[in-house]
Amino acid sequence: MKFLILKSNCAIVVGNNGSFIYDIANKDYYSLDVHHTEILNKVKKGMCIEEIKNEFDVNVVNDFFNKLIESNLAELADYYYVEEVTRIGHARPVSNMQLNTCYIELPSSCEVNCKSCRSLKLFSCLTCSCPTVTSPELDMEFYRSLLSDVLKMSVQTLIFHGGDPLTFGDSILELLQYTRENAHENVRIILKTNGRLLDTKMIHHFIKFKINPLFVLRCTNENNHQISMLETSPETFQVFFENKLEYFCNVVMDSPTQLESVIQKLKNYNFSNISTSLLIDEKSNLQTYARVQFSDKLSYNFMLNKNLHPCLMGVIAITADRKVIPCPSMIKHPLLDLGKSHILDLFQYPEILNEFWRFSLEKIERCKACKIRFSCVDCRAVEELLSNDLYKKEICYLGHSN
Repeated sequence: MKFLILKSNCAIVVGNNGSFIYDIANKDYYSLDVHHTEILNKVKKGMCIEEIKNEFDVNVVNDFFNKLIESNLAELADYYYVEEVTRIGHARPVSNMQLNTCYIELPSSCEVNCKSCRSLKLFSCLTCSCPTVTSPELDMEFYRSLLSDVLKMSVQTLIFHGGDPLTFGDSILELLQYTRENAHENVRIILKTNGRLLDTKMIHHFIKFKINPLFVLRCTNENNHQISMLETSPETFQVFFENKLEYFCNVVMDSPTQLESVIQKLKNYNFSNISTSLLIDEKSNLQTYARVQFSDKLSYNFMLNKNLHPCLMGVIAITADRKVIPCPSMIKHPLLDLGKSHILDLFQYPEILNEFWRFSLEKIERCKACKIRFSCVDCRAVEELLSNDLYKKEICYLGHSN
C-alpha cells in the first residue's frame, strides 16, 4: 500500500474554484481546477493511492501524482504522515501590530502640473499626486515635532511626497537632514520627485544623508516626453549608483500593454525597484493589468495575508492638511486630526487601525472562497472608489463577474 505525501515546501490554499499550490522552495506556484483539487483533498485526508484510483480516472491520477513528484512537491511512502508546511515571510502578529511605513505628504507644488495628476490610479500610493493643500513654506516646527514622535515608534520606512517636495529647496534638505539624524540607521527615507529640480547640491545631500530618491516618470499620451529624462540625465543615476545609494522608479501609464517594453527600457538604469501605476478610466483593461501584475505581487507572504492586508498592514499616511489616514489615497477615512490630537494618541486605540491593518480578502464576499485570495492584486483605495464600498472588489485577477 502506497501513499502520496505532500512535502513541507508544498503549501495549499483551497477555494470553491479549485486550489492554489505554493512551491515555497522554488518560489513557484500552480493553479488547480476543481477536479484535481478533489483528488488532492483525498491525499490530504490520508487515503492511499489505490483507493484514490478507485474513485477517479486512473490515468488522471497517475499523471497528476507524477507531476507533483517531478516538481518535488510530493513523494511516495509506505505509510501516511503529514509534513508541517515550512513557514515563510513575516510571522503573523498575535497582538497589536506596529507601525512599519509612514507616508508624509508635504504641501509642495509641482511645476509639471500634469492633467492626469488628479486622475484615479491603480497603486497610486507608489506615485506622486497633488497634495491636499499647498503652502509656499514648510512649517518646520510642525514637521520636526511630528517626525520626533513617528521616529519613536518602530517605523521602518518614511516616504515624503506631495507634488514635488524639491520645490521647497533648502527647507526640504534641512528636513531630510533632521530626519536622518534622528532616525535609526536602518530606517529607510524615501523622497518622491519627478527629478527636474534635482541639482548637484541636492544629489550630494541625498548621498550624505542616505535619502533614497523615487523618480516618477509618466509614460502617457499627455506626458510621454517625460520618459526622455532617462536619456538626458543618465549621469544622475550613475552618481547614485557609484555611491551605492539605492534609487527607485515609478512609471505612470495609460495602458498595461506598455508595461513590458517600458520595464525593459528601465532595466538599463540600475533602479533598485521599478513600480507601475495605471491611470484608470472607461478604456482601461483592468483585468489585463491585474493578470500582468499578479506574479510580481506574489510576495509569498500569503500566510500573513490570511489575516492582514498585504498593502495596508502597518501603514499610516499623513496628509498635507494634517489628517492621518490608512493610506495616501484613502482620504475618505480620516483616523485622526493632528490639529486636535497627538499622533501617538492613535495607537492607544488599536481597533481603529485594525479595521485596515487586519483587513483580508476573506472579508469580501466575492473573494472569500477564491483559491488565490491570499495572493491577489488588491489596491483597496481604488476598489472602494470604484464600488463606493470598502468591502467590495471590482478588479478580479481571474476575471470573475460580480
